[in-house]
Amino acid sequence: MYYLLLSGFIPEHKQSEFEQTCLLVSSQIPQTCSGYSFHRDEKNPYKYRFISYWPDGEEVEKYMKSPGYIMLSGAFSTLGELIEQANGKLVYSVSKNLLNEDTLWPDPKL
Repeated sequence: MYYLLLSGFIPEHKQSEFEQTCLLVSSQIPQTCSGYSFHRDEKNPYKYRFISYWPDGEEVEKYMKSPGYIMLSGAFSTLGELIEQANGKLVYSVSKNLLNEDTLWPDPKL
């Protein structure tokens, strides 16, 4: 399993436009994507994060060349500030957390 992550700051007066772009992008995510989510940080209402999961690295690379990805990364950069862009292989780790769920973590070696 592989991941793709984008995060950044969007000023309040641009958040509506950014959120509309996220809705449009979500309609263009290919079916090869295993799952994705858009989040607005609870502690910092100006910080947004997009994370998606893919079956292999080739699918990540293909998506990063797609109009939807270009639109999303462009929205972060144009409407605010793109502060993090990462992708790589996930490792499966079992941990005891408060919800007693298994956790996926990015592979620190990649």
